[in-house]
Amino acid sequence: MRVTIPACDQHAGHLNNLITIEIKDLCPKCGAKRGIVQWKGLSFDGSRRLEVDCWRNECDHVDKYSEVRQEKINE
Repeated sequence: MRVTIPACDQHAGHLNNLITIEIKDLCPKCGAKRGIVQWKGLSFDGSRRLEVDCWRNECDHVDKYSEVRQEKINE
């Protein structure tokens, strides 16, 4: 699964602080199938926003971008 997310927690709304990475298709918490990217959302770092990919897992576990960055599959 390929997703575009903030490259860091404090991105200041800069487009160069986006990364596109490959992650597993399975929820890391329970192993259920992950949702597919369905819409663009906004990541806020306090005062600035950045447009990022959003998805909803069928198991209802929430993928935090900080955890997704650590999950990156080597390409």
